[in-house]
This record gives sequence, C-alpha cells and structure tokens, in this order.
Amino acid sequence: MRSISALLLSLCLFAGTTSAATITYTENFNDDFPAWESNWLGLNSNLHNYYELHPIFRDNSLRGDNLDGLWLADENFADTEAHIRFNDDFGRSIINFSIDITTWDTNLFFKAYDMDNNLIHSVWISSFEGAYDYPGNYQTISFDSTNGLRGFSIVGGVAEGNTSLDNVIAVIAQKTTAVSESSSLLLMMFGALALVAGRRRQIR
Repeated sequence: MRSISALLLSLCLFAGTTSAATITYTENFNDDFPAWESNWLGLNSNLHNYYELHPIFRDNSLRGDNLDGLWLADENFADTEAHIRFNDDFGRSIINFSIDITTWDTNLFFKAYDMDNNLIHSVWISSFEGAYDYPGNYQTISFDSTNGLRGFSIVGGVAEGNTSLDNVIAVIAQKTTAVSESSSLLLMMFGALALVAGRRRQIR
C-alpha cells in the first residue's frame, strides 16, 4: 500500500506539464490621444507624448503633424535622446518585440536591451520624414529575446520630437499547466488499485 501511495504522489507531481502560451499586445495609436496612455504600453513603460512634456504645449491630447503615430519622449525631456524602459514584470515576459519607426534626424540608431542590460538589437533608422503621410511611411524593426526586454533607446542625435512610433507589438510568454490524457488515465488506474488494496487490508 505504501508503494502504491508513493507512486500516486509521484504521478500527481509530474502529471502537470508546463507549456508557454503567448499573448500579443498591439498599440497603433489610432484612438484619440491620450487614450493610449491607459493601455498596455502607457501603463508598462515610461513612454510619453512629446507634446505632453514640451514646456510650451504641455498637452498630451496633441498629435502635431503626425497623423497616425506618436512623437515620442521619455520622462527626461532635457535629454535629447530617448530611453524607453518597461516595468520589470512586463519586460521580463517579452519574447518578441516589433515597432514601426521613422525620424527626421538622419543620425539616429535604435538599440534594444534585455533584462540584464545586454544589447540584443541595434539598427540605424533609415526611414525619414515618414510620419507626415497617412498612412505613414515607417521602418519596421522586429526581434526576439530569450531574456525579456528592459527597453529600447533612440540615440545618436535629437530623438525626442523628431522620432515617431507606430504599431508597437509585444509578444508575452505566459506559463500554463495542463494535464495530459495519458497522465489522467494512469491516475485513474492507480486510484482504482489503491481502493482495491485498501479493501483487502480491511478484510484481513
């Protein structure tokens, strides 16, 4: 009986199989500003609307001459480069990231960093002045990460107010536990054996 109980316990521990399900979050900035700030991107990063922080405007409902994207800024408006960071829990779960980007400054680079601040993607931004059309003419940057995404930076020139983002997509990994049919069948079989063994013990 003890051996059967031990076997049942082992099956219960290993019957659950862990697999990774994914959720895809998308921000296309189509809704009236500042609606995006209440969605996943605004809630999980330090991304700001350039017009929100500009000392003359101070208005997060403005789009400027950008018809379908966002002129970006981070919270440090005095720094002309932009350093966008995700909240730890959210960034740690990102396995794929994609973003459409265009700029007015021809010297800018896009750089992405994993949760250990290792550089995992770097590319020159080759799309210029693409935000003024509708739909905009953007460069798509996409990459995978095995160690989450701490964030990304736009560096090499004047990024804030000169760089537009659109179609920001984050694929998030979520762990789920499922019980396979074979494991369930084994549990039922050994459960029945345990009942039989228990009855025999009572008869004795």
